[in-house]
Amino acid sequence: MRAVQITESDGIPSPNVVELPSPQGDGVLIDVHFSSLNFKDAMCVQPGSRVRRRTPLVGGVDAVGTVRHDSTGQLAVGTLVIAAGGDIGTGRDGGFATELLADPATVTEAPDGLTARHAAIVGTAGWTAMASLRALQRHGLRPSDGDVLVTGATGGVGSFAIALLAHAGYRVVASTGSASDHD
Repeated sequence: MRAVQITESDGIPSPNVVELPSPQGDGVLIDVHFSSLNFKDAMCVQPGSRVRRRTPLVGGVDAVGTVRHDSTGQLAVGTLVIAAGGDIGTGRDGGFATELLADPATVTEAPDGLTARHAAIVGTAGWTAMASLRALQRHGLRPSDGDVLVTGATGGVGSFAIALLAHAGYRVVASTGSASDHD
């Protein structure tokens, strides 16, 4: 498989396109169609990174693709899935590869009607924002309860959260530490 692997020499990380053996083991083996570039990915290639927990490491904290094999038997071959979260691309090989062996807990079946391309566009930020909104709703938050504060509103997760909350009928109060974006 082809992959972007981060290696380190004399404390300097270096991403390189390499050929690696196909991943082996238990989990969900995914034929990767897309992976989005996230801030966390950039942090993994910084000298002294506290985000990257091992070297060498295939980068990419998310991936969208189709199931080739699922050792749990829960996902059918060919199912479109999104893999994000856990230690993908930070502590275990990630989505910047043609194949990804993912922990089943980090794999979600893509909603009906969502293409692989659109799932990748939404990326980790969109999925994080949606998971947060769903968690708030499971804990009983309703639009009639009042304002919802979104901190980091100009970032990826924050901007998705604002859009999702507003679409769901919540009144959003946005906060940012970026002086140029206060308006």
